[in-house]
Amino acid sequence: MCEFTVAFEQQHKIALVSLFQESDVSISKTLQRVDGLYQLEAEVTVIFSDFKKCQAVSNFLVEKMDESVKISLPEFYQSPQRLENLR
Repeated sequence: MCEFTVAFEQQHKIALVSLFQESDVSISKTLQRVDGLYQLEAEVTVIFSDFKKCQAVSNFLVEKMDESVKISLPEFYQSPQRLENLR
């Protein structure tokens, strides 16, 4: 599974970064040995401005990686500039 995860990340990292500005994507990885096997955990944080794009990317990751991926619920917020524009 580790080889698949690394290959998946390498193949799709370009796709993820090309969908968003590089400053909107953050990836952190942890590789550890558990019971004689290697376990790779990766956390990908993306700032979306389009909720439909968020859903599409989430569905894509779940479809490709099945149970090995956990998708957190989105956190919604308004930028100060957006709040000012709404007033």
